[in-house]
Amino acid sequence: MSELTGNRIRTTAGKLGLPHLAETINEFAHRADEAKMGYLDFLDLVLSEELAVHDDRRFRQGLRLSRLPHHKTLDEYDFSFQPGLDPRKVKDLATLSFVEAKANAALLGPPGVGKTHIAVALAVAACRAGYSVYFTSLDDMVRNLKAAEAAGRLANKLGTYLRPGVLVADEVGYGSRHDKFERDARLLGAELERDPSNTRTVFYLAQTMRDMGDTAAAIRLYQRRAAMGGWAEEVYFALLQVGVLSAESGDWPTAMDAFSQAWESRPTRLEACYELASRLRVLGRHHTAHAITAAVLDRPAPSDLLFVQPWVYQWGLLFEHSITAYWVGDMQASLRACDRLLALPDLPEPYRRQTEANRGFAAARSGPSVPVSRETSRAAKV
Repeated sequence: MSELTGNRIRTTAGKLGLPHLAETINEFAHRADEAKMGYLDFLDLVLSEELAVHDDRRFRQGLRLSRLPHHKTLDEYDFSFQPGLDPRKVKDLATLSFVEAKANAALLGPPGVGKTHIAVALAVAACRAGYSVYFTSLDDMVRNLKAAEAAGRLANKLGTYLRPGVLVADEVGYGSRHDKFERDARLLGAELERDPSNTRTVFYLAQTMRDMGDTAAAIRLYQRRAAMGGWAEEVYFALLQVGVLSAESGDWPTAMDAFSQAWESRPTRLEACYELASRLRVLGRHHTAHAITAAVLDRPAPSDLLFVQPWVYQWGLLFEHSITAYWVGDMQASLRACDRLLALPDLPEPYRRQTEANRGFAAARSGPSVPVSRETSRAAKV
């Protein structure tokens, strides 16, 4: 491909809103030459990769617009903390069948039992599945609607709450959640002034600032907590949050340093490895991402107590490995990883669909003699 053609493609891709194609066209062309791809196969590869990047960008943008106080998942919820809660009922809600049926799901219980965590986790799952999401407290919603009615803009304001595919109305009967965060921040701030060496206060204040959306303050407090040492699990999580928040803020150097520090501080924990590998892969740094996934693949989840995310160990790193193996040219490793993923009964549906497509690309580059596993054949018929 000539330099003139490459520049023209980059310019056109940029105008069409395809930044990933603009950044990686040379790599795509090199892969196509190596695999002797036909025109349609090459086009299919480019569009599928761009769609995957688009979906990831849409998901992250959806989270930013959702006003969710945090992005915790069900994997982070400790069901042993609430033994009266049937995990099967919550996992049934996580299939989002109630969203498809345009039905309501009410989470009832006293304060402090984790209703908001579950509601947010369901909203995050809905956002990943492609639904628009909006979070509000009931108190804020009522006040906003009353103000809109007084200003003669009620119909317009109602659209804010009726347009999203999923509306989360939190703190029913308990006032504004933001007010709660502000109260917590004041109390924790006062306690920190009284005892600046209290690691727990620093950590909880960092969590509160994150949930309030004050990313800069949260990063500073997480960094402060990590520097204080002490409980290794909390130090690890603080560094992990510095990485996640910095990456989402566009500060990649700080994010990469924090992820690597987190992994160094607790080598048995792999959430930082997943974050690092997945973000490097999106940036097109496939060899670096592949080196990370290959180094930690199939390591078991640790016995830690604090915010272990089982899905990272069960399928998250394997999913990243299936993609990076393809991009570094190891088709057999990519196929093996895809087959293992498709054999998992609890692999989330969006990842299953993407894995089926990825396996097709790897099989096409490996030639017609590639065996198809029974699991893959069955998944392809779904």
